Parts: sequence; C-alpha cells; structure tokens
Amino acid sequence: MTSSPAITSVVFDFGGVIITTITEKIQRIADSLGCPMPQLHSIMMGPQHESGDHPWHRMERGEVARDDLQGLIAPIAAAEGVHFHGNEFETLLLNSTYNINHYVLEHIAGLKERGYKTGLLTNGMREFHDHLVTIVPEELFDVYIDSALVGMRKPEPRIFEHTLQELGVTNPAEVVFLDDFMGNIEGARAAGMQVIHVGDPRVALDELEVMLRA
Repeated sequence: MTSSPAITSVVFDFGGVIITTITEKIQRIADSLGCPMPQLHSIMMGPQHESGDHPWHRMERGEVARDDLQGLIAPIAAAEGVHFHGNEFETLLLNSTYNINHYVLEHIAGLKERGYKTGLLTNGMREFHDHLVTIVPEELFDVYIDSALVGMRKPEPRIFEHTLQELGVTNPAEVVFLDDFMGNIEGARAAGMQVIHVGDPRVALDELEVMLRA
C-alpha cells in the first residue's frame, strides 16, 4: 500500500474561509426578491462547476468591470422571472457587511512558523484587490493569487496548475486546498491536490491539523 506524500503546502480560499461566505448575502437578497437562493446564486454568480462567459466569471478573470455586473446580469435574471430592484450587486459586494475570521489568519501565520508553504487562491475582482491586501497581508503567504490579476479563475485547471508552479511543487498531493465551493474543490481534486470542503472554518482547520499529523 502506497502512503500519501508528506504535506508541504496549504492553500486557502478567501470568501467563506477567511471571511464569511457570500452565500449568506445571496440568501438575504433572494429573500428580498422572493426567489429561491440556489436560483439566485446561479443567476448572479453563474454555474459553480464550470468557468465560462457568464458576466460574473468574466469579472473574476478581469474581463468585466464590477460596476457593469448589475446591467449585464439583470436581463439574465429577468429571463428566469426574477426582477432585480437595481441594487443587488451593490448590496452583495459591500465590503463592510462581511466578517473576517481572524482565527483563520492566526492559523495561517502559525503554519508558516511551522515551515509549511502557504497560499491564497481567490476568485476576486480588480476593484477589490487593494482592499484585499489590507485584510489579508501578502506576507502571510508564499503565493498570493487573485484570479482577476492572472486572467484565470477557479475551477479552471490552469489556475491550479499555476498555483502549483508558483509554490514550486511538482507533486500536487503535497498540497491541501481549502474552499467553500464544491466546484472549486472538485477542480483542485482533479488537479491532484488534497482538499477540505469548508462549511465551518473552525471544523475545517481541525480537519487540516488531522491531515498534517497523518
């Protein structure tokens, strides 16, 4: 029986791991519109298990401006019988309405002190990047990848390949990736990484420590 290689690197998503999940905000917007949350999630952010031409996907690759999302996605919503009020994306992307999980940042700092390589791999937006680095200092990570700056996004295979290259890792099984979206988890697993699907970040960190001790 072949044992798994020793873990050398841990890569973290941002939303839903370091800060509270965007799904909570989508739920509140869905309630205000009177539509199911899964339907609105798909309307606003596109299919989770693929990366295509949906405006949100394009925004996360740096191809579309954040301020254009409302106008681009309102017709998609209307075609599904969901009529936006006009402020959905302003509400969704308001920075002050997300909470930072400081205990996750402390855990990441501890991993670096213990000699692990650390990475941030986030589907982001150009307009948010300057704020991102104030929340999540770059010095916490050996690799800091924002999709909008590299022109590729999770779950595209190429962004996981890029992450491995930046880490200097040739065996992807040495890497653990934590994310709250199953589509991204499946993409990382397909790339050969070990994965933790994050629901409660505290539980995920406990699971990570079990993996590191194995």
